[in-house]
Amino acid sequence: MGAFNPNNVPTWTHYISKHLIITKETFFDGLEWIYGKKADGTPNYGWEDEGDKMKVTVFTQEPKDLKERLQAIGQIEKD
Repeated sequence: MGAFNPNNVPTWTHYISKHLIITKETFFDGLEWIYGKKADGTPNYGWEDEGDKMKVTVFTQEPKDLKERLQAIGQIEKD
């Protein structure tokens, strides 16, 4: 399932290789399309630049394979 943050919201972490990212804009659009936003407008996910990968932390229901889902909707390159 994933770790729990201080607000008892389940979190999951994924790492996406940067070489698969077409542009950051399409990547972030894909994250928003998959995970959406909370009622107050804040995203249900976060990201960090970690060298050759992007770390994505998710605060909502989790698809089983984020990379596969982003590839299926054309937001990152297929490897």
